[in-house]
Amino acid sequence: MKTLLKLRVLGKVARCYLVPSGHENLRDFPDDPEPGYGRYEENSLQIYVAEGQVLDQEQDTLLHELWHLIDDLLEVGLSEKQVVKLTTAWLAVLKENPKLITYLKRRPQDGGS
Repeated sequence: MKTLLKLRVLGKVARCYLVPSGHENLRDFPDDPEPGYGRYEENSLQIYVAEGQVLDQEQDTLLHELWHLIDDLLEVGLSEKQVVKLTTAWLAVLKENPKLITYLKRRPQDGGS
């Protein structure tokens, strides 16, 4: 298991790991016959992403699981369909607008108002 990222999310620390495809942490339950490409573990705030995906899919998977974490922390109650759509939209916005992250990271001392 390789650490992918350590993220701060709404005052909590989430750890993201890259794991082999079929890894036990990608299973929803021990006898799950079809592990997914990613999984968010609610109690530990850990995200697992399957290795071997093309980069775009790996990024999509991580963002998808991050939406589940945010949904859980805020108790929004998003459906899986809503998480899929939000993931698709936000990943596209972030990739098509690289200056957005730079702008959002600005602080007043950097010359922002």
